[in-house]
Amino acid sequence: MYPGQRPRPDRDHSRLAWENSWAQDLDEFYSPQRPLSSYRRFVDLPISKPLLETVDTEITRQHRMVREICDLQTELVHAVVNKWTNDDFEKKWKRADEGRRKDVILEGIVRACKCVDWMESKRGLCPDITLRVLSSSNGDGYLQVLRKIMPHTPPSSSFVIIEPIHVPHPIIDHMLHLTDIESQQAGYRVWTRTSQLSRTYFITMTVWNIFLTFYGEVEEYATAKVGDKPNKDVRDALRRAYGKREYRTLAKELKEARKEQHRACWRCGKPENSPSLNGQRLQSCSKCSKIGRQVLYCSRDCQVQDWKNGIPRPHRDICGKTSLAGAAAESSSASASHTLRAEDQLAAGCVPEPDPKFKRSPALLHQLSFLQQPPYVDYTIIFPHPDPDQGVMIPMPEEKVLFLSARTRALRTGDPRAVRIMYDLLKPWAARLSVSESKLQAQLEREFEIVLDGGKHEPDDAFIDSLLSPPEEERKAIAISIDAAAGKRGSELS
Repeated sequence: MYPGQRPRPDRDHSRLAWENSWAQDLDEFYSPQRPLSSYRRFVDLPISKPLLETVDTEITRQHRMVREICDLQTELVHAVVNKWTNDDFEKKWKRADEGRRKDVILEGIVRACKCVDWMESKRGLCPDITLRVLSSSNGDGYLQVLRKIMPHTPPSSSFVIIEPIHVPHPIIDHMLHLTDIESQQAGYRVWTRTSQLSRTYFITMTVWNIFLTFYGEVEEYATAKVGDKPNKDVRDALRRAYGKREYRTLAKELKEARKEQHRACWRCGKPENSPSLNGQRLQSCSKCSKIGRQVLYCSRDCQVQDWKNGIPRPHRDICGKTSLAGAAAESSSASASHTLRAEDQLAAGCVPEPDPKFKRSPALLHQLSFLQQPPYVDYTIIFPHPDPDQGVMIPMPEEKVLFLSARTRALRTGDPRAVRIMYDLLKPWAARLSVSESKLQAQLEREFEIVLDGGKHEPDDAFIDSLLSPPEEERKAIAISIDAAAGKRGSELS
C-alpha cells in the first residue's frame, strides 16, 4: 500500500542508518520515474473493503485526531510568525552550519516518530519528509514545507485553526482521490480522510519538532484514550483485512500502545493524572457512554464549550448518535476559507483572499496583523526587536488610493509590479522614520518573497490602469481599507 514498518536500525543509537533505511523505502516507492497511474488508490485495495464497515468507530478517533492537529498547527503558526519576524528565523536558519542544520532536522524527525507509538508508521505517507528533502537547497526544503502549513490569514490573540491545513503531494493526492460516486459513500470518505489526517499529523509534528530543536526546546506528548479497545465488529474487519497472522501482530502492538495512553479531557486534552485536577476523575458524557463511545471532560466549562464550539464539530451534533457519517462528510469538505473562527474572518475585510497559487509568507502574515487592527495604518515599517514598529499613513488622496490598490493586488497575487509601486510610495515616509531605502526594500522582499528588480518589475501604464479599475474582490477590500482609516470600520459598501 505504502512503505510501512519493517526491521530497521535503532533510531536512537544508529539514527542516520535508520533515516537512510526510511529514505530508501520512500524514494523507491515514490519514484519520479514511476507513472502516476501505476499507484493504486486506497479505495481500490482489497484491504479497504472490510474496513468500510467500521465507519462510526473510526470517525470518533478521527475527530480526536483533527482536534490534536488543529491545536498543534495553531501553536506552530503563532510561534513561527513570532520568531520569523522578531528573531529573523529564516535568515538564522539559512546561515546555520550545514552540519548543524542536518542534525536539527534529523533530531526533529526522530522526536516526531517517538512522540507516540503509532506515529512512525505514518511516515510512509510522507515522501517529502526526509533528511535529504528537508535539508536541500541550503535548508530551503524545510522552509518550503513550513510555509505550506501557514494559513492565509494572520494569527491574532483569538486565532484558532479549526480545520487542519494539509500539505499537497501529487502521488498522495492521487492515492486518496475519490470519484463523485465514491464520495457519496461514508466509508470511503472516512478512511481516505483518516489517511490524509495521518499524513498531516506526521508532517506537522515533524516540522514543529525541528523548529523546537533549532531553539533548544523540548515538548512532551501523551496519547489520549478515545474509547475502549476495538469492538468485535472492528476486530473482525481488521482480521479479514490483514489475515489472522498479521492481525495478531497488529493486535499486540495496539495493546502495548494502549498501555501508554491516558484518559484525557476531550476538549482541552488535560490528562486525568494532571496535578491541577488534584486526583479528580474525568466525567464522561452519559449519552455517548450508552452507545459505547468514550467522551471525557475535566470540567463543566470544557463540556459547555465543546457542546457549543467543539472542533471539528460541536458535541451537540454528535452526542449519543450512533451514526457520524454526516459529520464526516461535512468535516472533510471544509475549505481553506473556513480555517479560522468567525471573528478572525470578520476582521479580514481589508485583505482580499489570496489566489490559490500565492502562499503568504510568515513575515507577510505578521504585516497583515497590523493592517487588520486599529489604527488601521496603510503599512507598517518593521524595526528590529525590541524597538517598536511604526505605522505609515499616506495622507494625499490620489497617492493613498494608488497605494491601497497596489497593496490589495500584492496581497492577493504577490505581483512584483504592485510591490514595486508600494515601495516607491513608501520611500519618503520610511525616510522620515530614518529607514533607508535598502532596508525598506529588504522588508518588502522578505514579506512577498521576491527580488525587486527595477527594470524587470517596473509597472507600465496598462498595469496601473488595472489597479485603478480593479476586480470586485479588490474593490471591496480597498473600500473597506479607506473606511477603516477614516474610522468607518464595518460600514456598508455602496
